[in-house]
This record gives sequence, C-alpha cells and structure tokens, in this order.
Amino acid sequence: MDKLHKALDKCMKQCDKLKIPYGRVLWIEPSKRVTKQWGCCRVSNFGSMITVNKRLLEPDISEDALINTVMHELLHTCPGCANHGAKWKRYASMVNKAYGCNIKRCTAPSEKGIDELPRPVAKYRFMCQKCGTVVSRQRASSFTKNPSGYVCGKCGGKFIAL
Repeated sequence: MDKLHKALDKCMKQCDKLKIPYGRVLWIEPSKRVTKQWGCCRVSNFGSMITVNKRLLEPDISEDALINTVMHELLHTCPGCANHGAKWKRYASMVNKAYGCNIKRCTAPSEKGIDELPRPVAKYRFMCQKCGTVVSRQRASSFTKNPSGYVCGKCGGKFIAL
C-alpha cells in the first residue's frame, strides 16, 4: 500500500473511533494539476474522489502534513460537509482535539513545512498598447481568444498578445 492510501486508511480509522460518518471514497490519487491548493474532494451520488497535491508525497514533507490534508478532504465526504460550514468545522475540531491535528479551512505552505508552492507559468500574456499594463491568464477564455475586443481597466487601451 502506498503512502497516500496508508494516510487515507489511518484517517478512516481515526474517524471510525470518533464515530464521524465519512462517505465512500472511490479513489484517492496525487495530482500534478492541483497547484494552488493542497487537496480537492469531489462528491457524487456514487462516492467521492479525492486528489492531493503531489508535493505532499515528496520525502522532505512530514507525514503530518499529508495526514492533515487527507483528513481535511475526507471530512468533506461526510453528509452535509461539502463546504467548510459548521458541521465540517465541528468534525475538524473533534479530530484536532483527539489526535493533535491541525485541520482548518486554509493552511499556509509554512504550516506544511514547505517554503512556498511554485506558481504555474501563465500560458497567456497580454499587454495594453497604451499604458503597458501586462495581464496574464492561465486558462483559455473569451479574453485570450480575442484580446483586441477588450479594453484596459486603467486607461481604456487595447490589448495585444505577447
């Protein structure tokens, strides 16, 4: 069993001891696409799919950083816990108190023992022809397909692709 599945198994056992009713996890896997967050839980009628930032599986990262993230996402599988509402916070507090975890809505890289997450390089860059303002976009959109159809919010100039 790999590191990620061991972490999930540990989190499920801890929830069982606290009688926290987590949902069915269809799969859990590392993701190289998850770059701006530590993890993601997608809940469907059939079960939940959890992805975790692959950075948390590297040897220099503590097991606690991975466990806290997996537990955070596992708590989202609980009925009524798709968001960070009162029920999710109550379960997180129970786990934190019982196991000394640090589960909360947002966690800084330094709390995971990481200097900083690398920022993805923008795929699209544009410059205002009038004032020189540079705008970056990671994903294709109406703006990236037709930048000349938009005006700069600072000066009203037109954009060109870089």
